[in-house]
Amino acid sequence: MNGNYIYDLEGILTPQRLLKCELAYFYGKTPRHFRRELENVLCVKPGRYYTKSEVAKIMQTFDIISREDVEAAQPRIKAYLADERERNKNRYLKHKIY
Repeated sequence: MNGNYIYDLEGILTPQRLLKCELAYFYGKTPRHFRRELENVLCVKPGRYYTKSEVAKIMQTFDIISREDVEAAQPRIKAYLADERERNKNRYLKHKIY
């Protein structure tokens, strides 16, 4: 998790490179649900991160993100990333040849 977010003087998150799952949880959505909502807004490139320009366009379309939104999302992001690590580990071990 990044944790080093940049805010303006009012405590609003500024556009910056963010993990896709983090941005989804900042808006209170799961990554899959958020991706589906973005289909009508912009064409997102594959990868783990949204670019600064993509984040700026997303922030213009959806509500602004405050420091409180970011702090409220932290436990959900941590749980999601732990689940993803476990899922990937199990997937790797399932296909590993001994």
